[in-house]
Amino acid sequence: MNINIVDSAAPATAGLLNLDARVLANLPPDLRDQLLDYLHHWGNPEELLAVIATLREAHGPLLFLLDYQARAHYRAGQFEQALDVIERRQRRSTTVASQVAEAQTLLATGHDAHAQNVADDISQAHPTNINALGGAAEIYTGLGRFDHARLLLDTYLAR
Repeated sequence: MNINIVDSAAPATAGLLNLDARVLANLPPDLRDQLLDYLHHWGNPEELLAVIATLREAHGPLLFLLDYQARAHYRAGQFEQALDVIERRQRRSTTVASQVAEAQTLLATGHDAHAQNVADDISQAHPTNINALGGAAEIYTGLGRFDHARLLLDTYLAR
């Protein structure tokens, strides 16, 4: 699917899902979230970034939009932009998910030691949170620390 954000006065482009920017900005939250999830999983990063830009213009830098924006940059291989967005997001509020995203992006940019530090922090701070432990295990696996990743998950499962 191709998404094209259009001005209501502009003609429709064949083959694209044409979304009027005003309509997109005023979608009910549940429909807006479904569209964002769909684009995250099935669209391309550029489509998602276009929708996010329209939504941010209308609603400002909502935290969940920053999360989607960081993921879109990550999927596009734009790791430095992803890190910038994650850092902006975390200045406002840090979550387990944002820390996992930070560690994944640091690993993708070759900042292995920093990625490991973040994985260590989240696994120690949230020893009963499977999202934190799964994210940390993913980082350890990416670092070749398979035994540590397995021990982390086995310890969680043994509880």
